Amino acid sequence: MRVLAAALGWGSDAEGAARLSAVSLLFPVREDGCAHPLHKSVFDWLTDAARAGRFAVAAAPGHAALAAACLRCDAAAAVDDAPLGEAGYEQAVEGGLRRPLPAYALAHGVAHALAAADVEAEAVAAVLCDVRYVEAKMAAGRGGEVVRELERFTQIAGGGGGGGAAARRGGDFLRFVRLCGQQLAQRPWLTLQSAANLPDGLAPARQAQAVLAR
Repeated sequence: MRVLAAALGWGSDAEGAARLSAVSLLFPVREDGCAHPLHKSVFDWLTDAARAGRFAVAAAPGHAALAAACLRCDAAAAVDDAPLGEAGYEQAVEGGLRRPLPAYALAHGVAHALAAADVEAEAVAAVLCDVRYVEAKMAAGRGGEVVRELERFTQIAGGGGGGGAAARRGGDFLRFVRLCGQQLAQRPWLTLQSAANLPDGLAPARQAQAVLAR
């Protein structure tokens, strides 16, 4: 509900409840508090203009709206005050990782942005190419996702030619996650130090070194 409210500009819980009630037969709200398609065929039908006719919807604007809400949310904030060692780490990040909007943004925000037609590469890179984001994904048990996100991002941002500052940053972060991901999945508190230990020219190293120098 909070994610949809942020993405669609609903002014109140009552407005959101009324809007969800209107489509509840096709998109029921389940026990997890999220609206789900009744069946995948509902989504398939709605996104097929030839079959759905006047009820057809375009997926890209929906992805863009959700991406905007997710990118505005600091999904990695849960790790900001986390200790640099194992002691107390899980307790420090657990609550932040479970908050509904940041949790959704961490899990799906970049995927929505990559599926949207008009989200700037720099806006995505500002979230995805961030050592804090990598740490939060690892702490949430989503290390495999960040690899796939970075692979897709570098492909899109590079436009097939490998150019652009955002694509280069994405490539640096992909190299970092591929190199250290297995370790960080088990010990996410080592993310910052592991990034700082990379060669100085790589974007994750520059970021991490700046943070540790404060």
